[in-house]
Amino acid sequence: MDSNWTTVQQADWAEGLLLHVLDGLTNGTGYDVEVRAVTTSAAAWSATDTGTPAEHGGTLADATDLPLNTYMGGSIEPGTDEDYLKLELGSSTGIIIFTRGDLDTVGELLKSDGTAIDGNDDGYLSHGIRNFLIWDSLTAGTYYVKVTSYGEATGDYVLKTTPIPDSTSRSNARTISLGGFRNGLIDPLFDTDWFTFTLTQQTRVIIRGSSRVEGELLDSRGQSIDDFESFELPGSGFVHLADLAPGKYYIEVKAAS
Repeated sequence: MDSNWTTVQQADWAEGLLLHVLDGLTNGTGYDVEVRAVTTSAAAWSATDTGTPAEHGGTLADATDLPLNTYMGGSIEPGTDEDYLKLELGSSTGIIIFTRGDLDTVGELLKSDGTAIDGNDDGYLSHGIRNFLIWDSLTAGTYYVKVTSYGEATGDYVLKTTPIPDSTSRSNARTISLGGFRNGLIDPLFDTDWFTFTLTQQTRVIIRGSSRVEGELLDSRGQSIDDFESFELPGSGFVHLADLAPGKYYIEVKAAS
């Protein structure tokens, strides 16, 4: 590296990944990026990757293509700016759309003709109240995501659109790590989602969830240990505390009754 390089010392932890927003870049200018792991010592720099930032389209007609499962950076400048991103789905799926970052974002999910399907301003426990979080069940087709900011604030954001696998029983339960989170979608009304985690030692575990769902904690044989209604945080969802021995556990989630 030479004097043309700028070293970033900090990254944020998001969805099991280290994430950093490269702000202050000039649209249309190419930039080289290298990364390296740093623990008690620093590893070698990676191979160079190159990217060119560009302003997202401000209308449906010039919307930026939005790939699934990819972090997409953006900037709202000035505060009245609107970013449009185009989402193409080849089949029906549950979907989660959310932002990361310090900017207080507002999101809308639109049909191909621009009609609003859903919208959100403040997210939930897993994403923070400054980031929006939209979830829905969508058929194959073309959709748009509109990103603005609350109170005409300016700043940067990172957006991700993630399809939601459907877990229907212990046999296909989705693994969740301690300290992590999983998004889910309860649809239709009698649908259930399953998650699993494994403990290697006696552990006190806190399970948090949306205010719209309830469920059960089960052992490795599928026997019920407790439900998720120990107490509620108004407007923020349930919080359940459990002291658990080593072993495999399951969480079954369903719509609140």
